[in-house]
Amino acid sequence: MLKLSLAPELVARLHGALWEAGHREIGGLLMGEHCQDNLFQIVDLSVQTSGGDTGCFLRGVDEHTDFVRSFFERTGYDYARFNYLGEWHSHPSFSTAPSSTDLCSMQDIVEEPGADRQFAVLIIVKLRHRQVVGQAYLFQPQQPAQLIELHIPPRASRAVRLYQRLPFIK
Repeated sequence: MLKLSLAPELVARLHGALWEAGHREIGGLLMGEHCQDNLFQIVDLSVQTSGGDTGCFLRGVDEHTDFVRSFFERTGYDYARFNYLGEWHSHPSFSTAPSSTDLCSMQDIVEEPGADRQFAVLIIVKLRHRQVVGQAYLFQPQQPAQLIELHIPPRASRAVRLYQRLPFIK
């Protein structure tokens, strides 16, 4: 079974974006590193704050072109190791389970003619008690969506982050 892990620095970025968005849904793309067998580390993500309201998020295509290009440049175009994993969006007012629209949209991504995608993942997140929580789902051509393991490291408290930034602390 596929397993995903979210890099700790991305948890902080997600937390800030979710906090700023409030009750509006936001989302973006997930870029990952294939670490071993079925383990992938999410190493970058885009954040699109437009296109969402309290009950819906529509990903725009143009907003992410530069992000994807920059990611592949930084990773040396090593597509076997670093690549697009899927999408994420928030459900600030609802469960982190995918809606029927989410299921159809992601299934369309993996079944797009000529795309040759073996899989894509969807992560749905929200803030709960000041922590980022969420669930991940695997989509494969001609297969039903499957809940998969997602590790989201806890966000460090403000005091710990401040302590780590002090120049004299090593």
